[in-house]
Amino acid sequence: MMKPFSRSSKRGGVRPSPTFYVVVLSMFLWALIFSLHCSTSLQSGDAIKPPAIFSFRFGRPDQCAGRYVYMYDLPPRFNTDLARDCRRLSASTDMCKHVANDHFSAGFDAAMNQDNSDLTVRDALPQDMADWLARPPEWRAMGGRDHFMLVGRCTWDFLRGPDGGWGNALMTYPAIRNMTVLSVKASPWHGNDFAVPFPSHFHPSSDAEVIAWQHRMRRLERQRLWCFAGYSQPSSKRTVRAQIMEQCGRSRRYAILGEAAASATTTLGNYWPGHAMRLLESAEFCLQPRGDGFTRKSTFDAILAGCIPVFFHPVSVYLQYMWHLPREYRSYSVFIPRDDLVGQNLSIEEVLRKIPSEKVVRMREEVIRLIPTVMYRDAAAKRMQFKDAFDVAIERVIDRVAKRRRAVAEGREYHDSVDGDYS
Repeated sequence: MMKPFSRSSKRGGVRPSPTFYVVVLSMFLWALIFSLHCSTSLQSGDAIKPPAIFSFRFGRPDQCAGRYVYMYDLPPRFNTDLARDCRRLSASTDMCKHVANDHFSAGFDAAMNQDNSDLTVRDALPQDMADWLARPPEWRAMGGRDHFMLVGRCTWDFLRGPDGGWGNALMTYPAIRNMTVLSVKASPWHGNDFAVPFPSHFHPSSDAEVIAWQHRMRRLERQRLWCFAGYSQPSSKRTVRAQIMEQCGRSRRYAILGEAAASATTTLGNYWPGHAMRLLESAEFCLQPRGDGFTRKSTFDAILAGCIPVFFHPVSVYLQYMWHLPREYRSYSVFIPRDDLVGQNLSIEEVLRKIPSEKVVRMREEVIRLIPTVMYRDAAAKRMQFKDAFDVAIERVIDRVAKRRRAVAEGREYHDSVDGDYS
């Protein structure tokens, strides 16, 4: 039976740790396969019908018309059977306690098979999933254009080409390319994937908690001009990180966190969540160079801490998180082009010190305003007025599906623009 979207009320979930936040998110949200329909009926034919603006249930207007979500009951080989092999994910830590939700764990499968040199084996379950999805009549109605899934890993883990390389080929299959895919790191060039914020360590259960957190971020005395929570990358000195480390050594208004800070008097310890948040809360600006990909989890920790993020590549945030962050990036962040920093030895501190204090206040207030949209509230929370990252993503997915449905009904193909608008 189809139901309006709602959150689970189950308590006692394990909060994500800094080491395993991607795995836990994958178990919580990862690869849920949804189908959005315009009525409460599960019957679906091949004809495509535009959604009704109003419908009636029990003689009253149905405010959820066109916004119902149906979740497939997947065969156990896509979830339960994978969970039985949970100990294969880590040799040093028992991850089985984190495997609580039996949704299609695409990334879980990818992690367990990444070292397998046989690409056929690595792609077996993703191909099976794509084939299984394309069979039901609900899929054939729009060829999957009204379906979406969430993946807790980055898009690149599912875009491996036929010649080998990293990850599996899940997102290269035509059926999956028709869907809307949400991931913690998206590709601006792929076309059907959209980024959602990394999970933080703050999961409020009421509006009062959110408001209190925002007030605390406003009242904090920020003793440092800038900070960086991360490690050096010794492979090259001509990188943003190398410049950050070098310039940190010449500044008295900075703080760093990580291995490179071991000999610094301002070190606050390893990247334990409490240490990291205290560092980010102590600074006006938080530097966000590229990590393993274009985006780092620290970006969203910084926003949560009310710290103005500083980026060095537009793909880090501006071309990925259009659903959750303002299009006018100057309102909440600072952008320093990589080439200016690495090629021209631009002083980070000089750039930041030149920003007028009144503008810094406005930017910080915008960052604090954004906190609800980049956090994930407690799953048991009810009747909260703030929309969190999950709410924002689901609303935009439903909106996108409705527009795709209209486009198909009009005999045309639907396209997203690069800035997240629709056409």
